[in-house]
This record gives sequence, C-alpha cells and structure tokens, in this order.
Amino acid sequence: MGKLKLYLAGPISGWREKTTEFLKESFEVYDPIIKSRQRSQAEYAPDDLEAVKKCDIILAYQPKNKEPCLALAIEATMGFCNGAIVIYVDERGAPDPIFIAISKRFFSDLNSAIDFLKKFAENPNKQGISKN
Repeated sequence: MGKLKLYLAGPISGWREKTTEFLKESFEVYDPIIKSRQRSQAEYAPDDLEAVKKCDIILAYQPKNKEPCLALAIEATMGFCNGAIVIYVDERGAPDPIFIAISKRFFSDLNSAIDFLKKFAENPNKQGISKN
C-alpha cells in the first residue's frame, strides 16, 4: 500500500509549507496552492474539489488570525462525504460544532495535529480512527 493522500484545507499562508515539510515523508501531500491550476477560479475550484474526492485525510486548519473561510468548510465537508478522515484544527478558541461533528480528531494548535498525523502514518490502527 502506498502513502495515504493528505489534502491541506485552509487559508493561504505559511502553514502549508511547514506542514508539507513535516509530513511529506509520511503522506502524499496535496497542497492545492501548488498542485491545482491557479490562473482562475474556474480552474482551481474543480481541481481542488477533485483532489478532495481522492484524498484519504483532510487537514482542515483554521488559524487564530484569520476569518472562517467558506472554501475550508466546503473542502472538509466534501472530504467527509467522500469517506475521508477529517482532522480539524481551530486556533481561535471557538471551534465550529459542525466541524467537530465531522472530524475524527480536533486540535487547538497545528503542531499537535502534525504530531498526531506523523504517529497516525506510522501505525494507523494504534490511533483509534479509521475511514469507516
């Protein structure tokens, strides 16, 4: 079995590079900012949604200093509906109840989620979550 596919959902900022660097050995990381066509919304929106459908895990990240984003909600929900494991990070101190409901794990900081995902990649059965 190959690496699990991890989709990075969240605002455009430096978190993506850091997360990819930490997890690229363990996952096939899909950063839509890099891997989707970016010339227009008509290109990147379908690319992003197609990638979400094919991912095993969605890392849905809401940083403290950003407003909630509709694209994040759509990507996480679509991933959930297609059987992906949703890992939700909300650093604002006010996690969204729907995100909590569709997530297999919730974290209040990105570093904790990255640590969890590293452990999950090493031994998924030991972490108590599955795609079911």
